[in-house]
Amino acid sequence: DQQHLDILGQGVEIWNKWREERNELERLASMIMIKDLSFPKSHPHLVDLSNANLENWKLSKANLQGANLSGACLAQADLQGTRFEKADLSETNLSGANLSEARFNQATLAQADLSKAKLFKTTLADANLWQAKLREAGLSRANCFHAFLAETDFQGAYLARTDFTWANLY
Repeated sequence: DQQHLDILGQGVEIWNKWREERNELERLASMIMIKDLSFPKSHPHLVDLSNANLENWKLSKANLQGANLSGACLAQADLQGTRFEKADLSETNLSGANLSEARFNQATLAQADLSKAKLFKTTLADANLWQAKLREAGLSRANCFHAFLAETDFQGAYLARTDFTWANLY
C-alpha cells in the first residue's frame, strides 16, 4: 500500500503518531503484507524503521536485508520466512513473533526480546544475540552456526535439534 510506505518514508515519529491516531478497527483494516521491502546495497539503512510500532503486522516473506529496526516493536508479528540478513534489530521487541524459517545471517539482535517467539528452522548464522532474551522461545531445528550468544537467556526455551556449532555461548 503506497499510502503506508509514504507515511513510513516521513519518519518513525510521524508513522507512530499516525498509528496512534487510528482507532483499533481502522488499524486492523490497514494491516498489509509487504512482499519486498528492499534496501539498496549501497545504502542499507536508507529507510530507517528504528523505534517503529509494527506490532501484530503481517510481514511474512518480506525482504528486510540491511534494515535498521533497532528498538522497533514487532511483538506478535508474522515474520515467517522474512530475510533480515545484516539487519540491525538491537533492542527490538520480537516477543511472540512468528520467525519460522526467517534468515538473520550476520544480523544484530543484541538485547532483543525474542521471548515466546517461534524460531522453527530459523537461520541465525553469524548473528549477534548478546544478552538477547529467548525465554520460552521455540528454536527447534534452528541454525545458530557461529552465532554470538554470550549472556543470552534461554530459560524455558525449546532447543531440540538446534545447531550451535562454533557458537559462543559464554
